[in-house]
Amino acid sequence: MGTLTKKKMQRSNVTYWQCTVRPKRNPCKALLTQRNGKFVKNNVLHNHSPSTGSDIATKVTLQVKKLAAQDLFKPASAIVDDVLLKEMGNAPCPSLPKPQGYAK
Repeated sequence: MGTLTKKKMQRSNVTYWQCTVRPKRNPCKALLTQRNGKFVKNNVLHNHSPSTGSDIATKVTLQVKKLAAQDLFKPASAIVDDVLLKEMGNAPCPSLPKPQGYAK
């Protein structure tokens, strides 16, 4: 994996995903097209190296959002702590945002 994407646009039968590395200067133009559940890369390569641990960062983010939606009265910071301990233990991951960023 190594790169994160976000939904750029959705039409009736196709979804376009773009790389999340989007600085003002030289944004990454790599795209994915999703049609009928199948992903196809465009011909543009990423203009940056992959992020170490981005697959873990995605997994943690999705898990935090899922658990937060299930238990609206549990503090966000407690959910983040639980997920990080479960997924990572004490190992560092440079791709993860600071835990305070999840707790917003």
